[in-house]
Amino acid sequence: MRVLHIVPSLNLSHGGPSRSVVALTDHLAEEHGINISLLSASDSSCSVVESHSSVISINVQPGNILDRYFFLCIRSYLRSIPRVSHPDLVHIHGVWHPACHWGASFARTFGIPYVIQPRGMLEPWPLAHKKAKKSLAMLLYQRKDLYACSAFVATASQEADNIRRLGFSKPIVTIPNGVESFAPFNPTLRDFNKSIRTALFMSRLHVKKGVIELVEAWSAIRPVGWRLRIVGPDDGGHRAAIIKRISQLGVSDVVDLVDEAKGSQRVHEYMSAHLFILPTYSENFGMVIAEALSLGLPVLTTNAAPWGSIQSHQCGWWIEPGLDSLLHMLPVALATEGRELELMSMRARQLAKEFDWVTVAKDMKHFYSDLLANYKYAVATEIDNK
Repeated sequence: MRVLHIVPSLNLSHGGPSRSVVALTDHLAEEHGINISLLSASDSSCSVVESHSSVISINVQPGNILDRYFFLCIRSYLRSIPRVSHPDLVHIHGVWHPACHWGASFARTFGIPYVIQPRGMLEPWPLAHKKAKKSLAMLLYQRKDLYACSAFVATASQEADNIRRLGFSKPIVTIPNGVESFAPFNPTLRDFNKSIRTALFMSRLHVKKGVIELVEAWSAIRPVGWRLRIVGPDDGGHRAAIIKRISQLGVSDVVDLVDEAKGSQRVHEYMSAHLFILPTYSENFGMVIAEALSLGLPVLTTNAAPWGSIQSHQCGWWIEPGLDSLLHMLPVALATEGRELELMSMRARQLAKEFDWVTVAKDMKHFYSDLLANYKYAVATEIDNK
């Protein structure tokens, strides 16, 4: 089985999708022997997530200004693939981006089935963000790409429901992301009874992540015995707005804002914290939540992320998005006794075990096999009926 995965970028600054796509393709190649090619147009001047398997990684670079806007380099590469080397299936990660469109167009041209994994880009908040631009894209190419796909891949039932509400009738399979394997967890490395504890936000610094609302809530509450640590790469210039708000509120003495953490530094950030906070307005999965849970961090996030299980497993708080909810629930989380946080930490690690990459890759492989079998049957039936 040959599968071509297409993702606009594998740069670390693009957050969870970069890491999860590489992890998925690595496991599919190594554990199931699938011939995987991974095509992207990552910025070669910035750090990228590296594959550590037999995956064939192809990174094409835009040339002139027109190419950088429309990513014609992706189209050119796809057109250069000899027919004998065409994939059996194309798996597209994301929507709106030209790279995703060229992947769908290539698949349709040569009669190759393709699946779209929207990666949260069809959720209500992203659809409303820059709505005019997306409405134009939907009119020009995106609607056709979505309606013509063979199936959708959602990472949670919440995302699957939102895709269906948009009127798409193609099959939707729900397969979550997995959690990367970290070094063996040592619970003694974290002291929940420290005199000064750390609440950690670690994600892209994007307006949808609710970082400014978190800073405003922190300023209003002024919790004793806690510091807030904000870690992540800038996205769309939002870092400047966060710095300005921290200065306006006069909380720079209790709020740290640092650049993105990579590799072992990410593990260090998680292990040095006592509570993880992601006050997001939209999340199709939330890789950082899964990572935080796997390293024993209680989590406070919103119901815009599909993590109601943290509430049912008693390892965190699941609230409405927005400042008012933070003002109501953040003091409760910060007032939790050390012993209860330790128990929540144990339950968090137990919940994270449900998101194992080996199981995720196995489910994806079965999905591919079923889809290709049904596609071949449909093609054979169509030929017989002619």
